[in-house]
Amino acid sequence: MANQPAQNLPNIDLGEHQSLWKEHLELQTKILESVDAKHLFPSNIWQSARKVLDMGCGEGSHLLRIQSQYPDKSYTGIDVDKDVISMAQAKTSEILFLLKDIYSYTPTQEFDFAIARLLIQHLPNLDGFLGFAQACLNPGGTLWVVDGYDELKRIGPKAPLLKAAYDELAKAQKQRGTDRNGSLELVNLAHKHDFRVEQEIIEVLYAERDFSRQVLKRLYEVNTRVIKDRYSLPLDLNAIYAQLDEWALDDAPSTIGVHILTLQKI
Repeated sequence: MANQPAQNLPNIDLGEHQSLWKEHLELQTKILESVDAKHLFPSNIWQSARKVLDMGCGEGSHLLRIQSQYPDKSYTGIDVDKDVISMAQAKTSEILFLLKDIYSYTPTQEFDFAIARLLIQHLPNLDGFLGFAQACLNPGGTLWVVDGYDELKRIGPKAPLLKAAYDELAKAQKQRGTDRNGSLELVNLAHKHDFRVEQEIIEVLYAERDFSRQVLKRLYEVNTRVIKDRYSLPLDLNAIYAQLDEWALDDAPSTIGVHILTLQKI
């Protein structure tokens, strides 16, 4: 990691919209519960892990849910956003939450398992990220990445403005040097940073099978507000919400795609 230029994570400062961002993160946790249940919890590497690091932990809802089911492990969460770290610290004293930037924080090799959940698409320097993961994991430790896979996102014909909003988001992220499908590039970079690809899964999650359609609707409502505020995009939120009301009544399949990557430190 010493050879990588230091780059700061894009800080999320929503000011008066802190509660909105908190809800956004909590909804993401609900949407991805089936991924943990199917792919994380049954795995031997998870069962044997004792010290867990969550990179980009947000307000802590994901780690809290995991800790409630696996209290025998030690948990640490880090995030660059001071507001969400304050929220996380206020929720529990049983998890260590730290305000840290992975591009400037020098960890010790102490973790068996590191989680990067919906983080990669926000990072401008994936080499630096893998260098950090390499530095904080014990020999043989595991890096577990879950991120979006937009090609499998089916919004349907009832909400074209929502699809357009995500298209604009992808362009805005590109302009900031990040990529919504950035997790795919980790496969190409893994060996360079002494990681072995243990497993790669691309999966479709369905509304009403893997999560509630109403939860997804609320996530879209909150997400578009966050996108508008964070990226200064000219979105007509009222029009998007009106289309989402129609979308919620439609029987057409609604899906999201996820990319799940398991890397082992060599």
